[in-house]
Amino acid sequence: AELAGALLEAPSFVRPAGLMCLDVLRMEAGLVRVGTDIAPGRITPVRASLVWTLDQAKMRSHLMFGWQRLFFQLAKGPKFRRVGLLLDGPGHAGCRVLSNPHRQPIGEITSSAWSPALQSRVAMAYVRPEYAKANQHMLVTVPYNLPTHKMRSKAIKHWIKCG
Repeated sequence: AELAGALLEAPSFVRPAGLMCLDVLRMEAGLVRVGTDIAPGRITPVRASLVWTLDQAKMRSHLMFGWQRLFFQLAKGPKFRRVGLLLDGPGHAGCRVLSNPHRQPIGEITSSAWSPALQSRVAMAYVRPEYAKANQHMLVTVPYNLPTHKMRSKAIKHWIKCG
């Protein structure tokens, strides 16, 4: 408590920050959040672009749990890869990522936030491997609830002249 009080009384460059700040920094650094960007049992390190975290000796000696699936994905390649996106407009978790210009579904955003440092919205998404390249332009769908109204109709007689 004394340390927190001393920091808050320090010069103006020290400010309190919450979890959203940590979330933005995590996305800017390309780090994943368990339960959001990686779901245990569903996303492998290969699919999440985290192969560098695997112990190669354990994999080669077959001591790592799930080594068969990892070898299969390394040989064939995963169906989706994790990428970082800079968004021009809105986008949030659950938004679909579409190919440009064909507008075919190629992936989904898992998390996003506004980055004050980049002056843009940053996001993590899983996309097909052929689209997981630098400077690849993609489109994002943003669901929007349209208001519903009752349509009022009025009977109008139209006279049609025959012959």
